[in-house]
Amino acid sequence: MSETATTPVSLAVTRMRDAFEAQSAFGGTLGKLKRAAFERFAAQGFPQLRQEEWRYLNLTRFEARTFVSHASSDLDAVRTVLGKFSNAGAHCQAVFVDGRFDAALSHLPKSGVRITSLAALMSSSPDSVADLLSSSLAQADPFAALNLALTQDGLLIEVTAGTQLKEPLHLIFIATASTALMSHPRVVIRVEKHASAAVVEHYLYTSESESLTNVVTSLQLAPGSSLEHCRVQEESLDAVHVASMHADVGRDARLMSHNFALGSTIARLGLTVQLSAPGAEAVLNGLQFAYGTQQLDTHTQVDHVVPNTRSSEDYRGIAEGRGRVVFNGKVFVHAHAVKTDAQQSSRNLLLSPTAEIDTKPELEIYADDVKCAHGATVGQLDQTALFYLRSRGLGYEEARAVLTLAFADAVVSRVSWPALRNHLSDAVHRRFKPENPA
Repeated sequence: MSETATTPVSLAVTRMRDAFEAQSAFGGTLGKLKRAAFERFAAQGFPQLRQEEWRYLNLTRFEARTFVSHASSDLDAVRTVLGKFSNAGAHCQAVFVDGRFDAALSHLPKSGVRITSLAALMSSSPDSVADLLSSSLAQADPFAALNLALTQDGLLIEVTAGTQLKEPLHLIFIATASTALMSHPRVVIRVEKHASAAVVEHYLYTSESESLTNVVTSLQLAPGSSLEHCRVQEESLDAVHVASMHADVGRDARLMSHNFALGSTIARLGLTVQLSAPGAEAVLNGLQFAYGTQQLDTHTQVDHVVPNTRSSEDYRGIAEGRGRVVFNGKVFVHAHAVKTDAQQSSRNLLLSPTAEIDTKPELEIYADDVKCAHGATVGQLDQTALFYLRSRGLGYEEARAVLTLAFADAVVSRVSWPALRNHLSDAVHRRFKPENPA
């Protein structure tokens, strides 16, 4: 065997090939699509630091691990987690346990929304799933290609034309396995003409384990529609979480996206938004809070393809201990996309001398008559504000927590669902308890 073939990277690819060959067999168009996706992944391998898009994210810890595709689940622990959200006021709960949709634990809406398990579709209509998966996201990213090759389940959510949902759809993904389980869910959300909805993708855990979640989400907004989409990632600090999300925003449609990265030892989100028709608008908000030895990495790209589109972006990072936060935000204004309005902000807070934050905002403009701006800051807590709070009787740690929470709340407060806002505020506040690593 050659030296190259024995590297950890090659061994990791070999393990994924074994998992691919062992999965449920699919024939026809779907089988060919999955096979082509895996070969595309195998040809690229896992990303390396020498690649510009991945230069800040060290995957060495991930590549050395061996993951399994199946494990027994702890349903009692799942019910305990679900009980915390039972009175939260969601329109529905769609529950995934260790990567598999569980209809018995879910409660789905009766009208206005169609929610279908992809596993059921793969069984009953594999060709339709092939069309769905092949059109939902470009597979240039190796993890997205791996998701297509290995996905066994997911959801298709269709909000019917004219429906105005008042409460959010809560998608809960819970990792319970005590072994190193990997899952590759796929979520496709379609909001039809003049419909409005809010969807929360929430990733939680009940067992500390070296799990891998590799998820792909596709958002499709028809003309005149509106979607508030929120990702909350709170997986185990031994877990790896990789997510790819693509949004296509139609004429006079509006997307509000929130991304909260709080868990996992390594987490990566690649978010692309295409404003493909006049009047399309995207508002992107995000918060990454890394502590201990966490690596949290977010890359966004907004494409202004046609005239008269708008985007606004506010991403914030907090790092303490030896945590590392990475943010790369790109805005492309294509030729002829006049009257574009694009604003981007990256603000970051370092809470310890051993923490690290890397931020890289980018603008590429190929049209005249546009209004575009971006900015980035990395700093520490205001010492004057700290002194003021301490002079009013607060201890150092309490004053530090108050200022950090105020910094984070600028993003958290934009979430429309009160129960989720409170949950996020509590999650950020828990970071300051003594038992957490510093």
